[in-house]
This record gives sequence, C-alpha cells and structure tokens, in this order.
Amino acid sequence: MNKNLIIIPTYNEALNIKNLIIKIFKFQKKIDVLFIDDNSPDGTSNIIKNIQIKKKNIFLIKRKKKIKKKKLKKKIYFYSKEKKN
Repeated sequence: MNKNLIIIPTYNEALNIKNLIIKIFKFQKKIDVLFIDDNSPDGTSNIIKNIQIKKKNIFLIKRKKKIKKKKLKKKIYFYSKEKKN
C-alpha cells in the first residue's frame, strides 16, 4: 500500500466511477484509492471490483448498511493498517 490514500464514499455512481478513477490516476499514479460503497443497487461495487483486477492500488469496502461515523473511521483505520503491512 502506498503512503497516500484517497477515501471515496460511493452510492449509485456506476455511470461516473470509471471516469473518476481515470482522472485520479492522471493526477497521481502512486496513490491508493479506497472506495466505500453503501450497497449501491446500480452495480457500482461490481465496476470497482472489475477495475481492481488490473489496478492493485484500488480497494473496496462494501457496506451492507450504513454504520455510524465512529465505527466507519475505525474500520478505515484498521483497513489501511492491514493493507500497509
């Protein structure tokens, strides 16, 4: 995992997600991107999973339901620590 991590929450972004990823990596190639998808019914997380096959610095947390911010922050922290090691 790179030192820099961008965290992006998503919900129903299937039409935009590919362009967003392209723009991020045009700006900075050595960066990790963590998407947190709130169980989008439009297939956003499936698109991210397909892109993950080629780009190893894209990560996804798919939430089945919304959780409290404090719990989410803790989950992100431990997720980033786990991927760093």
